[in-house]
Amino acid sequence: MQIKENAVIMAEFYDKLCAKFDFALKYGLKKAIIGYFLSGKFFVPNLQIWVLPKNKNDFITHNSFEKRNPVKLTDDLQEICEELRAYCKKHGDDWQRFTFVMEKKTEKIHYKAAYSYEAINLIDSKFLLAWKGNYFYN
Repeated sequence: MQIKENAVIMAEFYDKLCAKFDFALKYGLKKAIIGYFLSGKFFVPNLQIWVLPKNKNDFITHNSFEKRNPVKLTDDLQEICEELRAYCKKHGDDWQRFTFVMEKKTEKIHYKAAYSYEAINLIDSKFLLAWKGNYFYN
């Protein structure tokens, strides 16, 4: 598959997402996952953000980690994701799901993006276990 978007501009979007977690990576965050997806017949934007603190075996929502202003963080991340989607759509890639994984390795942040996302379901324990294995422990 040939990428239609400008790679430099795409990297700028990814860098903006990483920059929103700079504060957390300095204070012990090991991994963060942003899941953006559209739902329903009106394609309502949704955002799920999960973090794995250093030396912990389980993830938490970003609201538990970012106590200063989690709503602002959510709004900023959603805005970046929506700008990314608009940019991609303008170039013919009309995706509806996006996963962005950031991980701190040594002193650098590594990230990967995928244009799919399986929204987390906290009620279904089997699904939750598989989701955690796929995103946090691989």
